[in-house]
Amino acid sequence: MELLQEVTNDLGDVLDPDLPENLRNAKSLAVSLRRTGQLAEARRITKETYERYLERYGADAPDALACALNLAADHSASGDKEAARDLCTTVYEGHRRLFGDEHPFTLACANNLGIYLRGSGDVQGAIARGLATVEGLTESVGAEHPYTLNAMINLANAYGEDGQIARAEELGRTAYAGLCDRYTPRHPDAVACEANLAVTLRAAGRHTQAAELRAKAISELIRQFGEEHPNTVSARGWKRINRDLEPQPV
Repeated sequence: MELLQEVTNDLGDVLDPDLPENLRNAKSLAVSLRRTGQLAEARRITKETYERYLERYGADAPDALACALNLAADHSASGDKEAARDLCTTVYEGHRRLFGDEHPFTLACANNLGIYLRGSGDVQGAIARGLATVEGLTESVGAEHPYTLNAMINLANAYGEDGQIARAEELGRTAYAGLCDRYTPRHPDAVACEANLAVTLRAAGRHTQAAELRAKAISELIRQFGEEHPNTVSARGWKRINRDLEPQPV
């Protein structure tokens, strides 16, 4: 992340700061800051970058939409679930206009919207959105694509919160197996899925299995990210880890 920050600063000094490459670097830096728990700085950079996108390229530019989706993720990580939901809804409609309902970018945005619906209390809406997203991604990019597997994680989270523990476990195990096959059991997505499965097993009353799985996930999260990383903190608190997706610039 330090190298990305240095490159972003250097390019901003010698090139037009509103060039797409500079704005994309700033957006990537903000995402890295959010994922390491530096939310205030992440939110500041994303907000400034989004305002520059709006001024230079307009709200419906694909990169502007991607930046707005990151700003929604910043809102959610900071606890402002309603702001995340409302902004993501706007971004989702923008993706639908540009790319259509079945484009992977539109479905990635739908995945995030499901997270924010659940976060703002609409669990049934999150389940409906999650089901449609998993089905759409399975058709458009395949069942083993990372987008699809991460959407499964979020749908399993919604099932778990709704008390549908058997469905949550089944879908969580499917996602975990797919991530292990595609990457390794130590991949961050797989470890997040493992931590979520521990929460599900605990809800099912299988406390010994849950504790063992949670301890394994926490150990790996600490090894990769440290004690204070948001995912480590969530796993320690028996909280489900969400997997937001980030459409790439076009």
